[in-house]
Amino acid sequence: MKKINNLILLGILLLSLAACGSEKSDEERAQDMAESIFESVTGNEVDIDLDEDGESGSITIKGKDGEEVTIGGNENELPDDFPSDFFVVDGKIEGVGVMSSNNGKVVNFVIKTDKDFTDVKDEIIKEMKSNGWENTMTMGAGEESAQMYTKDDKSATVGLAKENEETLVTCIVTYKK
Repeated sequence: MKKINNLILLGILLLSLAACGSEKSDEERAQDMAESIFESVTGNEVDIDLDEDGESGSITIKGKDGEEVTIGGNENELPDDFPSDFFVVDGKIEGVGVMSSNNGKVVNFVIKTDKDFTDVKDEIIKEMKSNGWENTMTMGAGEESAQMYTKDDKSATVGLAKENEETLVTCIVTYKK
């Protein structure tokens, strides 16, 4: 056990010394270390890209078979290729997350709106239908609701909940590239 602890301590010391001699920033060294950890765990090539402030970015995992999966997003903006026929309620978009592969994307986000819960629910059902989406399920009770939609090679789940004076709309949209 003492030998293992000494090896761990030696490894930490070597990493620290290598970091001190490097011209890389702390963020770049942390990014390199995280990539190495992901690569050793997955056995695949991993690339982590962060924006300048380190607040957002993406992780790309490249499989040996050429398949790529990217996880990332921008806190308040939907991707440029987000389906234009998906109805987005007026309000503040938050927490946008994106997972994409060679085959398609999954985008999840929350919208906070001051609109009445029932009005938002009815508006979503009406607009999605007029945009050609098929409602495959609607369920709920009180001031909570869940709806599922499909259209062509796309699917969506929309959850609604009343929180204090706001209506929260949670969306998960899957589509092919």
